[in-house]
Amino acid sequence: MSSNQHLPTFAPCGPDGRRPERIDEVLTALAAYWHQYPDYRLGQIIDNFARSLAAQLELDGDHGAAARDLEDDALLGMLDTGLPYPPAAAQQYLSRRH
Repeated sequence: MSSNQHLPTFAPCGPDGRRPERIDEVLTALAAYWHQYPDYRLGQIIDNFARSLAAQLELDGDHGAAARDLEDDALLGMLDTGLPYPPAAAQQYLSRRH
């Protein structure tokens, strides 16, 4: 794994623990993205962002399961970049976290 181990990216959750308010934040951001790209399925959107972040972090193993362990704050951070392509959003999210 790269030097980004301390980032709230994949399970377990970040140092602040779970945030119940994240539910509305994430769903609002997902809804906005999904309305822009209605041909995607919800799972496909989340999977694309999770795989892109795993690739940027150079995580070993199968990235196919990345969506299951993706932290909500990481997904929200990538969606908040406003970039339509998950690889670019993952890269910008990580660069903002440094």
